[in-house]
Amino acid sequence: KVAGEARQAYGYVRQGFSLMERNPEFYFTTGLYNYYVERYPDDQPMVKPLLIFFKDGNMPLGLQQMDVATRRSVFARAEARYYLGHILLKHESQPGRAAQYLNALTATFPNNPLYALRSAEALALAGQWEDARKAVTRLRQFPGRLWTMPALVLGGYLAERADGNDAGASATYQQALKLPYNDAYTKEYHALAWAGLARIAARQGNRPLARAHYKKVLDLTEYKSLIREAKAFR
Repeated sequence: KVAGEARQAYGYVRQGFSLMERNPEFYFTTGLYNYYVERYPDDQPMVKPLLIFFKDGNMPLGLQQMDVATRRSVFARAEARYYLGHILLKHESQPGRAAQYLNALTATFPNNPLYALRSAEALALAGQWEDARKAVTRLRQFPGRLWTMPALVLGGYLAERADGNDAGASATYQQALKLPYNDAYTKEYHALAWAGLARIAARQGNRPLARAHYKKVLDLTEYKSLIREAKAFR
C-alpha cells in the first residue's frame, strides 16, 4: 500500500528536484524524499523490490536539504522543522540537534501542544534538564487527555535521569502506563516508560524483570536508540 501511494506521489515530488534554487519550498520535499527513500526500506525490507524504479536517495543530503528548508522556505518551514526534529529523534538519535528545530517551532507556535510535546521530549532526552522541566510544566497546561500520559512519562524520565529518584520515577512510569496511547502521536512514550522501568529493575538486580520490560519496549518502539538499548541488555 505504501509503495502504491508513493508511486502516485513520486511524479510530483520529482518535479521539485530541479526547482529548489528557484523555489526553496522544494528543499523540504526533496530532502524528505532523499532521506526516506533510503531509510524506509532499511526499516521495512519487504518494500525494497517495489522501489527499484525510484531514484536513489542520500540520507545525509536529505538532512542537509531539510535544514535549508527550515531556514529558507516560507510555507514549508514549520513542516521542515517538525519532520527534521522527528527524524533526529527517531532515526538519528540526536536529541540535542532535534531540540534546536523543535524549540524554534514552540517559539513560533507556543499554543501548539504537539510541538510542545516533541520539544519537551527532545530536551529531556538531550539531558537539558532545566529547560526540559519548564517544557514539561508547560505541556501539562494544555487541555485534553492526549498529553497527560506523555507528560507523566517525561516527568518520570526527569525523576529517574536528572534526580536519581528511582522510586518516584517508577511510580510515575507505572501511572503513565495505565493510560492509553495514541498510535500516531504517543505510542513511543509507553516504550520510554517501559525502558525506564527496565533500567530501574536492572539497577535493583532484577534482571529477569528488566528483560521482560525491554521485550515490551521492542514490541512498541521504532526509536533506534531504544531498540539498541533493549537489544544490548543481557
